[in-house]
Amino acid sequence: MAEELGKHDIANQLRQYEQIASSAETFQRCPKCKTKLRPRSKLAFLRDQVTKGIETNDLVLELFNDHPLAVERLDDKSLHRVNCCLSFRKELTESMALVSELKRLRQAAAENDESKQQTSWNDWHIVDLCSGAQCVTAALCLSILTGVSVTALDIVSSNELPHFEDVDWMTMSDVKNDVDAGTTPTDNGMLSSFSYMQRDIHDGDLAPQLQSHISKGSSYSGKKVIVLAMHCCGALSQRALSLFKELDAAAILVMPCCLPPKNLGYSKKLKTFDPQQASTSWNSTHIKRDDEQVKKIKKIFSTNDQDEQYRRWARYLHQCAMLDATADNTATSCKNISSTIKEVDAVLSSRNTLITAIRNGSELADATENNVSEEKS
Repeated sequence: MAEELGKHDIANQLRQYEQIASSAETFQRCPKCKTKLRPRSKLAFLRDQVTKGIETNDLVLELFNDHPLAVERLDDKSLHRVNCCLSFRKELTESMALVSELKRLRQAAAENDESKQQTSWNDWHIVDLCSGAQCVTAALCLSILTGVSVTALDIVSSNELPHFEDVDWMTMSDVKNDVDAGTTPTDNGMLSSFSYMQRDIHDGDLAPQLQSHISKGSSYSGKKVIVLAMHCCGALSQRALSLFKELDAAAILVMPCCLPPKNLGYSKKLKTFDPQQASTSWNSTHIKRDDEQVKKIKKIFSTNDQDEQYRRWARYLHQCAMLDATADNTATSCKNISSTIKEVDAVLSSRNTLITAIRNGSELADATENNVSEEKS
């Protein structure tokens, strides 16, 4: 600030004080963001727990036992916003639930079609909606699914993200600034690729922008595009489902979080929707609603039991995943989408219902047996 105000002498003096204070510190700081670094990451501590046989969570064990290279990659000081994030173990189980399901889907598809039996994720593109500043899900996908491309999307500034540009096993780009960094190949010669879009998920032009970014100027195809939506609050989960359909993506994995408020953003006086209220309410993209959908929404709040409300909300979203909006904004059954819903007990959150929808004819087709299955994991 002193430099910006033209106080060069004061700025130089402050820099000297900064160096003196830094030399007196007994801990390390991140050279890029100056954050105080822990002596050991939370990831390293969790690895100790696994080694000693103390850790018993299936999703945590899957990461450490099945993907030691990914653990090594993630335990990098450049990724301190990932490996030292708040509630790291909980966040890890949530994100690993999605990654584990992705692995299962590819394996299941390959078992039904020999042409799909490939281990590489090259040419696959994952869209991580509402990624948060820590980007834990994106980091796990990048380190485990070799060769995959991940586009994370949130409203937070790119300055708050992990320093993906400083690791040597992936590339990074800011979609807005189109700046690339980090081009050292991985062990098998393929790079994972990370890009970030600072956008509002409700932006009307988001789908075509994503399509343009994913296709890189070529003809767009959603056959190898997967949408992830971990703990999107309120109607953001509904918006994620609509983006899945707008992108014509191969699949979407949604683990919904809190319910939207009861207020639908509707003004009885004006008989219109308030966009500011609707943005976090039930549906910001459709003005009209058919009576059957309204009844289902009301039924969710017909109980005061919050756990039961969540279960009803998840089942409602599961049904929405298999519906298409017609020209008059009424919902009809979408026959080319198969969907499953299940509770993932290993996720360290009561909000642990995973909804998976797969588009028939995509690279993940035949990974689900039917469109009404309900299971526990």
